[in-house]
Amino acid sequence: MNSRSSTSGRRAGTESTRNDLLRAGAELLQENGVRALSAREAAIRAKVNPAMVRYFFKNRLGFLAALMDYGFETVLQQSTGQPDASPFEALVRSIHRTPWLAQLLVQTVYAGDELRDHFEKTHAPKLLANYRTLLANGQAAGQIRNDLPESLAITGLISLIVFPVIAADSLQKMVFDGPSQDFEDTAVALVTRLYSRR
Repeated sequence: MNSRSSTSGRRAGTESTRNDLLRAGAELLQENGVRALSAREAAIRAKVNPAMVRYFFKNRLGFLAALMDYGFETVLQQSTGQPDASPFEALVRSIHRTPWLAQLLVQTVYAGDELRDHFEKTHAPKLLANYRTLLANGQAAGQIRNDLPESLAITGLISLIVFPVIAADSLQKMVFDGPSQDFEDTAVALVTRLYSRR
């Protein structure tokens, strides 16, 4: 580490530095939303030189794309790390615990932002494959109803999982009189009841 880094308390560019920037960016997305995200603030929070954002991500768009990648990796790790959960429970809970990702998707992908291509090329095919696998495995195990066409089942599943996260603040105020763990549990119960084999 050079003397400048030592005196400023900031670290040089390593993979750890990149991960710290992504964690800080995710925290800021959660707190302030996509439009207010500042790469400089993420660097300050991560205690790294702001030039590291350009070094790792080139620009704000590259930073947002990397945050999207980081969010999907987080959801995948969380949803596959719960072997005792019902077919949908792990997925619903992991998305509810990464709400900034749903906000990022809505504000960038579905609003027509430049990140749409990144999402469609990098994540949409993987998500579709994961949903298909989830449905097929659940149906084969007799846990998930098999009377729905795949396109309807996947569209409904995405809507039921993502919309409550996007509208969480309003829904919790309207239905639960404020933030509540019951909100996440209700989301799990809703998806499970609608898709479980009767």
